[in-house]
Parts: sequence; structure tokens; C-alpha cells
Amino acid sequence: PDGRSNILCAGESRFRIIRISGKVPYWKAHVELFEDVEEPEDQIKPHYDEVVRLYKLALDLASQLRPGKPADINIPESPVALSYMVSYVLELDFEEKQRLLEMISTMERLETLQLHLAQTVSQLRRQVDALGGGHQFVRFHLADEIVSHRLAELD
Repeated sequence: PDGRSNILCAGESRFRIIRISGKVPYWKAHVELFEDVEEPEDQIKPHYDEVVRLYKLALDLASQLRPGKPADINIPESPVALSYMVSYVLELDFEEKQRLLEMISTMERLETLQLHLAQTVSQLRRQVDALGGGHQFVRFHLADEIVSHRLAELD
């Protein structure tokens, strides 16, 4: 209705659309490839470590809200790959996901993810703390999964 399109692309390089060159029989565009700027590893490492810590904490808290064994996860060793993976699995609106994708600084992307993960951890802690009694409906979004279930009274 508003003329926008949400497009999911799988590819090997990130790109910006420079100019749309046609739409019949399908959309075509001239693009510019781009990569993240080079950043010193010693500056990125603390942000990488904090995103890993918060992500694992979020998964641990989420596992307390649902029955069964928590899923095994593989944490990417690359800060760039970690930033993309966490950007993908967090429940964020399309505009925020696009903003993260357009960032050319891994450090900036990791810093932004730290904020989102801290909010997620805070929400999860409140939900876990609220499990003290009564029936509760818990809803949590992570890794494209909606966890919804009724929790029975705890004795």
C-alpha cells in the first residue's frame, strides 16, 4: 500500500541499491558492494565478549520459561558473523534489522546489539521472577521462535 517492499536476499556480499533500472518482468537494480570498515580486533573483542555473554544469558533465561532441554547453540568466532547472527535471531522490527544491516562498523553493530540484548535479558528476568505463583502466560521471542505456554502454579 505504501510502495515499500521487504526483500530478503541471500548472497555473498552486502550491497546498496544505487538505482532501480526496471521492473518488468521483475525488479532490476544497479548496486554497490560494500564491506565493514577495518577495526582493531582489540577494540572489537570486549563488545564481542559482551554480546556473547548477554546472548547466552538470554538463552538461559528463556530456557527457564519453557519445558525441555535448551537448544545447543554454536557461537560464531568471528565478531562480524556473530553480529549478523544475533541481528537475525533477535525479534526486532524490519526497520531496526535494516539499520543494523546497513552499518559498516562491526563495533557499532555489536554495541547496538548489546543494548537490545540487555533489554531482552531484563524482560526475561522479570518473566522468570514472576513465576513465583499463579497461572501465567509467558510469551518470548527469540530465534524466530515464539514460546507461548501456560505455567501451572508452583508449590
